[in-house]
Amino acid sequence: MKRTMILMLIAIISLLVACNDEPEEEETEAVATPVEVDKVTQDDFSETRTFAARTMPSDQMPVVSQIAGEVDELHVELGDTVEEGDVLAEIVNPQYGRRDLEAPMDGQIQKLNMAEGRMVTSENPAAVVAAIDPLNLTFNVPAGEVKTSLMTMRLSS
Repeated sequence: MKRTMILMLIAIISLLVACNDEPEEEETEAVATPVEVDKVTQDDFSETRTFAARTMPSDQMPVVSQIAGEVDELHVELGDTVEEGDVLAEIVNPQYGRRDLEAPMDGQIQKLNMAEGRMVTSENPAAVVAAIDPLNLTFNVPAGEVKTSLMTMRLSS
């Protein structure tokens, strides 16, 4: 019992010493942070980003011959720019004679399914004219690249 009392007394004294022990204050030295000062200027800011995109014509129209016949003269090639009413080809039919196949709208010949000396039908398009001004541009932007501020996009060919 005496032994237990001594041990308890030692434990209480140790506890009191630990509670009264004040931590030593460390001296802190002030560290200077370097700062540069400059005049505020207004300037243009531009940022360049690259995205993959797909261009589509804003409008396109198939060119279908009113009569079936042979292409006697072809006046356009794939990629040519045409205006509404331009003669694309002259079609010859024994029953109806010579008829002009005209462009239905302004644009560019996107598909050409006819050649001189070949037959065209009144069921399948002989060509497709696509409006190229303006072009529709479709692209996907990753979520991390989207900004809530106004973005100006410059398209380069």
